[in-house]
Amino acid sequence: MHLLPIVSSTILITGGVWVLLRYDPAAVRRRLASQHLDRVQTWWQSRDGLAGRLISAKHRERLAVIGVTPQKYLHDMLLYSIGGLVVGLFILHSVLMAIGAAGVGYLLVWMQTAGRYGRWQREVIGGI
Repeated sequence: MHLLPIVSSTILITGGVWVLLRYDPAAVRRRLASQHLDRVQTWWQSRDGLAGRLISAKHRERLAVIGVTPQKYLHDMLLYSIGGLVVGLFILHSVLMAIGAAGVGYLLVWMQTAGRYGRWQREVIGGI
């Protein structure tokens, strides 16, 4: 009767020691990092990557019509916005002016593509 608790506790203690000796924190971190990286890559590759998430489908169609890639559009948008921030902060010395200048940079790129699309529409309708 007294042998069953002794044998079961011995097996549990031995199993616990075996699990503790096999535990490698670095391997667990690597596995978790790998799983996180897989999720990030899946998110990034879905729906045409970042351009697909930041630009609507209708706007991407318009960009395709005028021959501008979504990556080029986002690059120009980012460049003009950061340029506006730099001008506002370092030349005009104002946070509000920096935010306004970044907004103007965004609008300049948007107006440029809207103007190209408008000209394309007039040419197509005028050609018909």
